[in-house]
Parts: sequence; structure tokens; C-alpha cells
Amino acid sequence: MSKYDKTTALISLLEDTDEKISTVAFNELVLLGEKAIPNLKENYFDSTNSDYKSKINDLLKVINQPILEEKFKFILHNNTFDCLESGVFLISNLEFPTLNSINYLEKLDDFANEILEDIVHFDDHFEVLGAMNRFFFEKMNFRGNQTNYYEPENSFINCVIDGKKGIPISLSVIFILVARRLNFPISGVGVPGHFLLKFRGKRDIFIDPFNNGNFLTAEDCKKFVKLLNIPFKDEFLYPVSDKYILQRMLRNLVGVYQNLDQKEKMEAFLRFSMILQKSPVG
Repeated sequence: MSKYDKTTALISLLEDTDEKISTVAFNELVLLGEKAIPNLKENYFDSTNSDYKSKINDLLKVINQPILEEKFKFILHNNTFDCLESGVFLISNLEFPTLNSINYLEKLDDFANEILEDIVHFDDHFEVLGAMNRFFFEKMNFRGNQTNYYEPENSFINCVIDGKKGIPISLSVIFILVARRLNFPISGVGVPGHFLLKFRGKRDIFIDPFNNGNFLTAEDCKKFVKLLNIPFKDEFLYPVSDKYILQRMLRNLVGVYQNLDQKEKMEAFLRFSMILQKSPVG
């Protein structure tokens, strides 16, 4: 029997009503590893059986984990220029193993191209910022998920792009990735208890993507921090690195899954977090 035939046979046994047989098939497919992924994805998309699809999804997560960890190590240790972009999609792939990130990269490209059509004749950076805000928070209706703040989906970039809802850091990441496509100077700012965007120009402007892209001054940010009874430090308003953003997103997910008592998922994101801690500073 060829490896392809063996893989096909094992995948079909995942549907077996005898749990012992389906478990043996599951474990054998784990041993096949990456070679089984194309067949598994094909069966996932072809099937209408939700239980069967769920088994394949779980299996893909197990097989994908070490593969994604190696990819994560690579982008971190090589300080690739798209560390943030690659990192957030690898994080999403941990939970959504059939995710096609290319579709979402194309959406980000489309966002940037649409904004570019509006700003092509603008000379003033503040006008550009206003156009970006109108696009994200009026036309596309991106917004903070005030109702279900602690849903895991709020931290996955594919879910935020699809649902137009997220938490401060995930909404900020989308804004940053589009701004980079436009060569526009926007960075993240890790204010305690929140996450903001910062436009670096003759005068700094802070943007709150969780609250409809409201513009804030440094003084506004200081007042917010003081409300938390935290002594203000100038460094709270410094731009943060891509790795800082990824680490904060991972910590959010670890905390969310810990609160949901989903140990396996918590540990998967904790492993990513530990890889990041051991990577070169940057």
C-alpha cells in the first residue's frame, strides 16, 4: 500500500463509530505528521459532517504545533522584516489549522489600496490619518468588542478581520499592518491596561482603535494611566517592538484559555510565548 493510500485509509477510519479504531487512526496519522496534512485538509473541506471535521481539525492542530513552533522560531531569530505580520498569522494557525493566510494578506492589501486612492493627493499627515480613521471606523466599521471582551476570537487576526470586532491590541495590529503598506509612520504603544496607536510626526497623536479611533494627546494618555492609580512613566508612551506586541497577544490568549479552563489550548500558546522569551531582543 502506498503512503497516499495508507493516509487515505487512516483518514476514513476517523469516522469509524468504534472509538478504539478511530483513536488508533488518529494516533497513526499523528505519526505520519506533515505528510498527512494535504489529505487531511482536502477531507476537511470536502466533508459536511461536523463531528468528522472537528476530529480532523483537532488532528491538524496536533500535527501543526511543532511545525508552527519552528516557523515562529525562524521569524524571531532571523528578525524578519514582517515579524509582526508573520507572527500574528502563525498565532491564528495554532487555533485555525486550515486557515489560508494568503486570503487575509490580500484583504490587508485591498484595505491599503483603497485608502491610497483617497490619500494620493494629500500632503498633510493629519489628513492621511483622518482618511485612515474614516476607512477603518466608519466605512469598514471596525470596533471594540465591548460586549464579549474576553472571547478568544478577539485576539485572532482572521476573526477580527472577518467580524470587524476585537480588543485594543488586535485592532491596532490591523491598523499597523495596513499603515506599513502605505509607508505611514504608525506604531503601537503599550499603555498599562490598554493599547494605543501612535503617529510619529512633528506632534505626536495617539489613536484609540477600541473606541472608534478617537484621537488622544499625551496628556489624555497620562490622565488614563493615573485613573488606574499607576505612577506615570514617559516610557508608557514609547513605541513598542513587534515582539512586544506578539508577546502581549500571546499572554492575552494564555490568560483567556486559562480562565476558560482549556488547558491544552493554554499550553499551546504558552509554548509560543516561551519561544518568544528566548528569542533575541528586538
